[in-house]
Amino acid sequence: EMIYDFLSQYLSDQDDALRSELLDQAIALVSQRQTGLIENRLLLAKLFEAKGNLEQAIESWEWVLIASPDNHKTRMTLVENLIRLERFQDAEPHARRLLSTDTKNKTYMQLMKQVDWGLEKQRQLEIKDMQKNRTLPVDGDSGSSGDLIQEPPLDRTNSNRDEKGDSNLVIDLRQKMLAGEERKNGLESEQNGMGSRNWVHHF
Repeated sequence: EMIYDFLSQYLSDQDDALRSELLDQAIALVSQRQTGLIENRLLLAKLFEAKGNLEQAIESWEWVLIASPDNHKTRMTLVENLIRLERFQDAEPHARRLLSTDTKNKTYMQLMKQVDWGLEKQRQLEIKDMQKNRTLPVDGDSGSSGDLIQEPPLDRTNSNRDEKGDSNLVIDLRQKMLAGEERKNGLESEQNGMGSRNWVHHF
């Protein structure tokens, strides 16, 4: 704590470029020390956080919690930074563990609310993505992408007209066939009549 407080006070008076360079040097020096010590890991986490490398800071805090599970201050810091990165699923078990140790702690309750809100927000986004990828429209969705394509109705007018035309053609053919048969029968009758007259005249 004393080392970090001294560094923070000293670095706050420097410009961004020099501040970043000094942080890199401090990280390199601390990393050369025995990193297995919790104090060194906590110092590294704070240096990474100050430099903006939250992912590396989180790794150090997680290491500290493995070695010291009851370190509530470190766990709270871890939850806060996981929320900043919107890693709500990773933050949830840590937030619940904090709240289980003190259910009336307002800070723990607020962290739990933030985690629950983030999880619900992510769930709603996932549902929207699933709805966009569906082939059928969702209730209340006016989009036409999921509308079912219906077959066009049959044109019964043309069909009826064709059926009437076919029936008229059949009637015409029948009439012509009947007329042809009548003419044929008439010719045969005339031929038979002429044959009988010739036979009588012969005798």
